[in-house]
Amino acid sequence: MKRFIFIVTSVIAAFLFFSFLSRTDIKKDKLVYVLYDESIAWDSIIIRDITSKIGDRGYKVETGVFQPNEINSYIISNPDAIYISDNPIESNFYSLTNFDYSLVKVAVTNKNSTIRSISGKEFDNLLISKKTSDTEIWKKIKKGRVPLGIISFENLNLDIKPIPVDDIYPTLYNINSGLYKKVFSANIVVKDNSILNDNPSLLYDLGQWRENTFSIIAGGDIMLTRGANKYIRDFGVDYPFLSIREEIIKHDIAFANLESPVSHRGSIYSPFKKGIYFKADPEVLEGLKFAGFDVFSLANNHVLDWGIDAVSDTMELLDKSGFRYSGVGETREEALKPAVFYMKDTSVAFVSFNDIYPFVINQSGKTMWTLTFKRSEPEIDPEIDLEKEIKELKSKYDIVIASVHSGIEYVPEPESEKVKKMRELIDYGVDVVLGGGPHVIQGIEVYKGGIIAYSLGNFIFDQDWSKETSLGLLLEISFLGEKPVYFNPSVLTIDKAQAKLINNGESEFILTYLNITGGDL
Repeated sequence: MKRFIFIVTSVIAAFLFFSFLSRTDIKKDKLVYVLYDESIAWDSIIIRDITSKIGDRGYKVETGVFQPNEINSYIISNPDAIYISDNPIESNFYSLTNFDYSLVKVAVTNKNSTIRSISGKEFDNLLISKKTSDTEIWKKIKKGRVPLGIISFENLNLDIKPIPVDDIYPTLYNINSGLYKKVFSANIVVKDNSILNDNPSLLYDLGQWRENTFSIIAGGDIMLTRGANKYIRDFGVDYPFLSIREEIIKHDIAFANLESPVSHRGSIYSPFKKGIYFKADPEVLEGLKFAGFDVFSLANNHVLDWGIDAVSDTMELLDKSGFRYSGVGETREEALKPAVFYMKDTSVAFVSFNDIYPFVINQSGKTMWTLTFKRSEPEIDPEIDLEKEIKELKSKYDIVIASVHSGIEYVPEPESEKVKKMRELIDYGVDVVLGGGPHVIQGIEVYKGGIIAYSLGNFIFDQDWSKETSLGLLLEISFLGEKPVYFNPSVLTIDKAQAKLINNGESEFILTYLNITGGDL
């Protein structure tokens, strides 16, 4: 009896479908049927988005309602349709493919705008009134013709700035965890769909783009000796990171500059006559592992403080602890070797430069280099072609991130020579430049599609004698494949050698005061 009912129902459905076909003069291979569960409103943003993306590929789209519990009947009459439902659908007669549809909408403004956030109601009103394409919206915002707009996350770029909705920023973590609410989801069901087969990019646009997203979090200078060591002895190696760890581990890759060797060996290498020499106990690496860090720059003016043995120990201990690093080596070639991560199909290379003396040491017949921009000691330095080196790196890796330890200490604005050097890195092919060294926060700019953070300031340090040296930036950068789509700086404060994020209101005030907007310098 059930089989008889199924056959009758299928015949009726087929009759209705072919009757519908006879009413249209659209060629069958250019006509796509999008059928949706009654639980999804016909005018919903989901239906509008799906039909628009199919229409953009030159197809005529017809929509209609279907009953999920009668999917077999609908497939008989329309095997090539795209079915949309709240939940996965199974069939006891046909092999169906279910995949997640995802649309993330983001409020955006000009990168120099003072607009910091909008309410959910304002967002919804903008979304309802949206009549133009994402491309047109971001062009208008970039040129300052409109103050706000709504676009899809995958169409973000560094010419515009995403802003929070109801104080929730559209970070990848907030999107994936459900904290950010402007995410529209559904289930797409197909049997044999030639439209999807012929248009692989359509699947990407309908939600698979999320599989290619990842985020990096970058902090400034970490020094776990001298005054900081007192608190570590009293409270343990995890102490400096107890309040900041939850933010760091939200991201796929966490970076910072390690401002000292880590070793029980070595002696002060005195030819530099600096007067300040750092060396941390190897136990601090347990704290860095607890904090969630993955990769460090060793290219700075303190890594050589205790000689070659201490540097060699640092490299070996980092390797054993599972960390990656760059910026030092027994040759320039070794110092140039990047720390590499693979985020699905995207390769990310971290290379680190030191532009603050000392740059190289010779000890007991051995040499240890930090990676520099130019020849520091011509009698032993090899010839340097920085542009060629960067271009070779870029030819091997999709994303190149350069850490640069450079600049005058305690100065809130980068000097012109520093700006020139960092911009040249972008000119040569670097995608992101992360600055450190001045021990204070300096500006961030977007330059020719690349991100330059001139100084992230301190992350863990004992310079509590001023407000400026007790602040730092945590810089989140999110990528969609090879493309950086946004960056989001947060301000931290260092209190008794412990890093803590400042509340949103105070952080926004500091970012505004320091002009940390990502606009033009």
